[in-house]
Order: sequence, then C-alpha cells, then structure tokens
Amino acid sequence: SLRISQRNCLMSEYKGMTPKAEKVVDLFLETMKTQYRFPNWVKSPQIQEGLGIAGVDVRSIVHHHRCHGILMLSGREGYSYTDNPKEAESTIRVLKQYSRSISDAVSGMEGAVNQAGKEDQGEFELDVRGESYIDEYL
Repeated sequence: SLRISQRNCLMSEYKGMTPKAEKVVDLFLETMKTQYRFPNWVKSPQIQEGLGIAGVDVRSIVHHHRCHGILMLSGREGYSYTDNPKEAESTIRVLKQYSRSISDAVSGMEGAVNQAGKEDQGEFELDVRGESYIDEYL
C-alpha cells in the first residue's frame, strides 16, 4: 500500500522555489491533471517553454507536489500525473534508489572529513603561493 509521508518535506508553502515557479505551481498541476494524466507524458523542455520557467523550476514544482502527496511520475518519457498508487510504484522505487545513492555519497564524504580531522593537519595544507613556488622545487 502507498503511504504518504510529508514529515521530511519542506512544508513551508513554496520554500526553495523561484518566484516564477511559485506563480505557476497551481497551473502546472492543473495542466498535468488534464493533459498529461498517465499514460500521457510531457518532457521538461515542453513544460519549460509552455510555462516560461527553467528546468530547475520544473523539478522544484514536481518535488513540491510530491511532498504534498500528489503522484507525479517521472521517467525517460518525461513527467506524468496519476491518482493510481499502482502506477506510481516505479517512480517511488527510483526515488528510493536516488535517496540511497545520495546517502552513500554523504557517508563517504563524511568519512573522509572525519579521517582528515584525525590526521596531522600539516599534511593536508594546500600551498597557494603559485607556480613560481612550485618551480623552485622542480
């Protein structure tokens, strides 16, 4: 069964969106519901052109709606809307894979930072005196 959880989303109304994206967030959803209901798809460039927004705006609007429990699908075909939880399973699976991948990257970087903190800081200092300093030792 599909469980909608909003606890981890930025719930202040349009946090992280550009002013342009904020202005078209409702129009975007209405357009998706009426014209791009699964199995009809739309690619990001077409959305960008139609709404006069950038690709980052499309992604932030899709994220916003997903955080509010709207089933926005995404894939190679583009974006689509559904109200059928079964049709959303593939997108949910991909989002979970992204989440694990990002978590792994954060863990790796945190491990490197923690290890560097344990090492002698002198070994990690970067000399920024320029090429002439490097040339002295070549």
